[in-house]
This record gives sequence, C-alpha cells and structure tokens, in this order.
Amino acid sequence: MIHVGAMRMTIIDELRSRLGAEAVHTDETALRAHRRDAWVLSELDDLERALVPLPSCVVKPRLVEHVAAVVNLCRQHETPLVPAGLRRGVCGGVLAPEGS
Repeated sequence: MIHVGAMRMTIIDELRSRLGAEAVHTDETALRAHRRDAWVLSELDDLERALVPLPSCVVKPRLVEHVAAVVNLCRQHETPLVPAGLRRGVCGGVLAPEGS
C-alpha cells in the first residue's frame, strides 16, 4: 500500500466522520480494484506488473450532500479528486495520480 502521510489520514478521517466509515474504503483490495478503467494500456500495465499508483482511498457517497462534502474536503486539503463511474472507459480517465 502507498505511504500514509499525516495530511492524507486527516482527510480520510474527516471523510469517514462526514460520510460514515462504510463509505470510505482504504483496504488494498478496494484500492487495487479502483485504480484503473478498461483502458488497454492499463490492462497491459497489469500484465507487466507495472507499478501503477493506488488511490489513497475509495469513497462511495450515497447522497448528493456527500458528493459535495467530498469535493469540498479535497479542495480544502488540496488533494486531487478522481471521479469514477463504472470505470468502463477506454482512455485512462480514472487513473489516479500518486498521492490522490
């Protein structure tokens, strides 16, 4: 798993506080499952065991207010936000930069 800095834990703790612990995932299985879309180069990276950065967390908001809270917290903490729908895209649009 990626390095956990103090700032990162602060935002994750705040997300859990506002959205509930069940909406914020930091386990390696969830992070690996959400690190890419169906882009062929991402699949090739997997086959070659390339070091594709993992997201810091995966958030599954249930309410519009939760989405707004996530966006606002990311902005306050200057943390990149990578929105992802079904991750069926084929252009690498949901590849999270390291530390996001």
